[in-house]
Amino acid sequence: MPVLVGDSVVISSVGYVRQHYTVPNSPTDFITIIVEMVPDVTYLKEVEILPFPTEEVFKEAVLALNIPFDKEIDKNNLNAELLALMVRTTPMDGAANYKYYMDQYSTSFSDRFQPRANPYLNPFNWARFFRDYKNNKKK
Repeated sequence: MPVLVGDSVVISSVGYVRQHYTVPNSPTDFITIIVEMVPDVTYLKEVEILPFPTEEVFKEAVLALNIPFDKEIDKNNLNAELLALMVRTTPMDGAANYKYYMDQYSTSFSDRFQPRANPYLNPFNWARFFRDYKNNKKK
């Protein structure tokens, strides 16, 4: 960049200490400089984000809660049959979803170099199906 002798050049970048360079009187028209940038670490103050504007307003909101402590747990909600039904019909939670994904992932690795077998095309499976169907029909 064109500068004159004696000019001061400021080299700066975000996250680095600002450097100053004064152009010296040089016998040549061109000079090359290498400037080593020193990192400038700036620590910001901690910021707390709360859903309430002040701590006093938060305390007032907590104290204003009306939680009924006089009622006992409803025994109908602890029915064993109802709990078993809820367990059977509840969709997968995070752990079950992860287990299903990992099972599919490992199966895809084992099937990588061969086609996956279709059980509906296996004649022995059909023979077993018809045999079991006939046996159950007789009962």
